[in-house]
Amino acid sequence: LEDLDMFQDIKDVCFDFKFENFGTSNPSISYMCIRQSNLPAETMRLLKSGEISIKKQTESNYNEYYKEFICSSYLRVARDIFELLTIDMIFVHAMSEILNPATGHLENQTILSVQVPRKTLQGLNLKQIDPEMALSNFNHNISFTSPKGFTPVEKLHA
Repeated sequence: LEDLDMFQDIKDVCFDFKFENFGTSNPSISYMCIRQSNLPAETMRLLKSGEISIKKQTESNYNEYYKEFICSSYLRVARDIFELLTIDMIFVHAMSEILNPATGHLENQTILSVQVPRKTLQGLNLKQIDPEMALSNFNHNISFTSPKGFTPVEKLHA
């Protein structure tokens, strides 16, 4: 699967895909997401006067924006895997560099882990859903607050 380069079009935002346990009843895929600091920290708005207003995002809005990105990534990755393989379920693990408060260093940590059954995903209208709200359709681990952002979670497994 690594040789197929199937995620070429999202490699700038999701990368370093690791496939595990394929050929078993609990296949999984882990991938790194861009660091939150790589997302725009400012918002632009066109004013009635025709000028552009640029404002720094609040920390909470910035964290929510990153959460939207992370939540949409698991749907994209699962959908693409199901298009390629005839498996009934996959565990999808999104990872990012986040601060370890015990060491003061950025570390690769799992921030979202989702068990995605094919039938459940196929039953969703992906053009109309809110990716974060869609998590309620799946067994998942996520730890997020708007003021602080993500904290590490355990990877789900069978």
